[in-house]
Amino acid sequence: MRLNIILCFFPLIMIFISCNSDTPRSETNDNKKETTFFSPDQLPIYTFEIDNTKDTILEQNGLRLHLPKNSFLDQNGKPVQLITITVKTALTLEDMIKGGLSTIDDQGRVLSSGGMFYWDAKSAGQFVKPKEEAAVFAEVPTDVFQVDMRAFSGKLVNGNIVWTNPQDFRNQVAIDSLKLGKALFLQYCAACHSQKIEFNMTGPRLINITKHRSRDWLIRFTRNSSKMVKEEDPFARCVYAEYNNQLMTSMSEDVSDAEINAIYDWIESESKWINKPDLKPTCTADNVEQRLSTIDSLYKIQDSQRRIYQDSLAEARDSYGNGNSTDTNLVVLPAPKYYQILMANQVGWINIDKWPKFSSTENLVLAEIQSKKDLFVQMFVIVPNRKIVLRVTPNSENVLVDIFNQKEIELPVDEDIILISRVEGEQKLEAAIDKLTITRDSEPHKIELKKITDKQFNQKLKKLLAKYS
Repeated sequence: MRLNIILCFFPLIMIFISCNSDTPRSETNDNKKETTFFSPDQLPIYTFEIDNTKDTILEQNGLRLHLPKNSFLDQNGKPVQLITITVKTALTLEDMIKGGLSTIDDQGRVLSSGGMFYWDAKSAGQFVKPKEEAAVFAEVPTDVFQVDMRAFSGKLVNGNIVWTNPQDFRNQVAIDSLKLGKALFLQYCAACHSQKIEFNMTGPRLINITKHRSRDWLIRFTRNSSKMVKEEDPFARCVYAEYNNQLMTSMSEDVSDAEINAIYDWIESESKWINKPDLKPTCTADNVEQRLSTIDSLYKIQDSQRRIYQDSLAEARDSYGNGNSTDTNLVVLPAPKYYQILMANQVGWINIDKWPKFSSTENLVLAEIQSKKDLFVQMFVIVPNRKIVLRVTPNSENVLVDIFNQKEIELPVDEDIILISRVEGEQKLEAAIDKLTITRDSEPHKIELKKITDKQFNQKLKKLLAKYS
């Protein structure tokens, strides 16, 4: 029997920028060959014709490649003019699954990915590489900037890509900014707010706070919450009332607005990495009026004062709301975008990764699976909140092991897990996409395969993964 994963296909848009040159031509290879369903061959291939004598920037799906002029030499060490660049990207869970790309290093350690890409270069049909001293670098877009990410190189092992040779980034400005934000949080905020921002402490949890308040509001409230309460700001009054009329300590005048903003940059980055969108502040644009109505007698709000906070609420909904959101409690603000910046002098596959830390782990054990000789079997385990994708197979005891080195996979307890199975014979396709949570006393998981079409499978997977994107 064959267990396999399916990936949803998203069109990738290529933009090409060349300094002092005509826009080069790009082509997409849409002629798919008959290949394994989960394979890098399933990812779209983009090619560009560039002039090696000019500085060039390539952009695909947010990925940017910076190619300084005369970066490429032929086998005789002489500069060549016309270069064909090939690019593939797997920046989303969908693309990683479709490409059959696992997040595990050559030592068998699980990785948490921030995105993968492939590139190479040819001249006159022959592969060429950038010269060692060329300042070729890549920018990989991310909404979640983690200072402990590394750039891994892809290595082909038994027909599969594993990740090796981790290298540091060039993101020192962004890294310093987030480190500053965390350091300021620990110095000025951690006495009342938990560093594990999804938990309450003396003060409220701060996870997702930047989705429900503007940065201007957050900076003003952090600077002087007492003033905002006196000004009848509805959110400030709501928080004040919810916490027994205790005011938040005003931020030191030694801390600038830019530094306060860095604190919220760090909180926002942590919130996205934790990825629990259902956790909201106590007071939201949807419920603040109701909450305040229960304490009106304490404030003896006059009609004129009531209009102040009603106008403020209307402004919050108009200015901060996401009109496409189905969650009426959620006020969504545009998130800042970061770029992981890395040297890319080596062609081939590159993966932005970190080694994740789990507080508790368990193996995933399956109920017995009967294999069929005429079927090809694949299985994938995804930890979507961590962007972990693992190609697995059951061992003799039906414990899932990494397909590359046969090590038992340790998965986080009490986190969402997606197990994708696909069984293909000559005449039929059967599949299962199961969402589960591992606990200390989990029973062996039973896979129930059902007949399904490729289109149905793609749609089901796309819908399930959408909440984690």
